[in-house]
Amino acid sequence: DKFGVMPNTVTCGCITDILLRAGRTTEAIGILRYMKEARIEPSEVMYTSLMTSAGRMAQNERRNLRRHPGRGFGGMTDEDLDEAAATEVYTELMSSLLDLSTSSTSRKHKRTRHKSSKQQGQSDSNAVLLRVFLVFQEMLASGVKPDLACYNSLLRACSRSGDIRRMTDVMKRIASDGLDPNEVSWRQLIKGAAAAGRSDLAEQYWNDALSYAGRDEGYVAWTPNTLAFKGLIDAYMREAAQAPSHLARRELYAKLVSTYEDVLFSEDDRGLSAID
Repeated sequence: DKFGVMPNTVTCGCITDILLRAGRTTEAIGILRYMKEARIEPSEVMYTSLMTSAGRMAQNERRNLRRHPGRGFGGMTDEDLDEAAATEVYTELMSSLLDLSTSSTSRKHKRTRHKSSKQQGQSDSNAVLLRVFLVFQEMLASGVKPDLACYNSLLRACSRSGDIRRMTDVMKRIASDGLDPNEVSWRQLIKGAAAAGRSDLAEQYWNDALSYAGRDEGYVAWTPNTLAFKGLIDAYMREAAQAPSHLARRELYAKLVSTYEDVLFSEDDRGLSAID
């Protein structure tokens, strides 16, 4: 930057490779985050190097546990740190795929404003969904345990494609791992239902989020916000746009108007009094 030259994919890839070889994973993740902010898309080689590094850390963690099965009592050991770092690498990879694909798709649509842009956007979302789940499968194969941030990245990928089946599977995994969904989780579910044109599911996820009590004592109850509200409204709009009849369209618009009225009059039954 001092000389008026910015790093590119090759520059960042070389630095990341050096850091990974030196075992400086945290700094390598920092480079990946910088690339997201600078909208520099990593190469396939870089993604592969990061996944290989994460897999190696997971292998080291399992090897050390076999050698020292009693270690870890009373605090974080090197093995725990390896596991945490591996989880962070995979999660950051998934997040990077989503963030960079969003900006790439946006630029592509600005250049090509034609009738097939919607179909192209769906195709792009499906391609990203596949790549994100491939990273996730690699993560599981390496023996790394996903955390909530990882699952939220999966939900985000599913919501963009409106893939209800995969969203349901991810929520089942969250439950089986003893984790509690958070605000991001519920919001992505509502957005996913909207992308699928399913206002009934958007309403169901909204109500599920309100009634969810949490497994952990420190669970923070979900409070509706403007982003979740936008997802709910979007669900009504999208379903109305493809409604099979005029009557069905009118019913959906009536629900939309009623939801706005609930916000204006601070209706508490659906938590809409919290919407600004």
